Amino acid sequence: MSMTQASFISNRDYPNGPSAYEVDMYWIPIDEIGVFAWTIGNWLMDALLVWRCKVIFSGVSKVPMCVVMAIACGLMLASIGLSILYLWMTWRSSSFNTVQYTLPYFATTLSLNFIVTLIIVFRLLHCHRIFARTLGAGHGLPYAKLAAILAESAMIYAAISVIFLTTLALHHPLSDFVAQCMAPTVASLLIIFQAKSVPKKDDEHVSHLLSPTSARLLRSSDVPGSEAPSSVTKPRM
Repeated sequence: MSMTQASFISNRDYPNGPSAYEVDMYWIPIDEIGVFAWTIGNWLMDALLVWRCKVIFSGVSKVPMCVVMAIACGLMLASIGLSILYLWMTWRSSSFNTVQYTLPYFATTLSLNFIVTLIIVFRLLHCHRIFARTLGAGHGLPYAKLAAILAESAMIYAAISVIFLTTLALHHPLSDFVAQCMAPTVASLLIIFQAKSVPKKDDEHVSHLLSPTSARLLRSSDVPGSEAPSSVTKPRM
């Protein structure tokens, strides 16, 4: 908001207009603080996605779990490393002038969200197939619902990211508007909001995806003062 005020009000007579002011003054502290906070928000959302992947795969044998987490953590570390380089290079310049550093960072973040979400969706659809085949179609429905929620969130993030990368590569000022949509944060909050709205009966199915300790904590937290069961039997996947 402060940068917009400086561009369109305080410096409205800047040569070539407010858009040129935002490009030339991208490095000033008032704008860099916003970019830094936005990048930190992306780190937190990526970490939340990786943690979600770990929870979903907590009941799988160690070898696939290690492979999945290696892919997720590798992409997250690459994204963090490129974001640090992006912050360093844009400290004295605009993202339009450092496209060679900006595009790899956002492309890596997009790849992280797309690949990890796809892995989680495959896992949920596998659970849906197992429960539907063993117990009936109704018992596999919660997993299909969760997969749909994750896919919807990923599509929102992917669409906004593709528009941003395209406009940034073309040096179009629309990229600044798209970047302010905060797609990673909105997508993650959408998942949290929809997961919070899941009916009680669906929570019982979801708890089977967790480790025994996590499942006991989930069930005991629903009823104040209740004691968790001594053991939780998980179906073999």
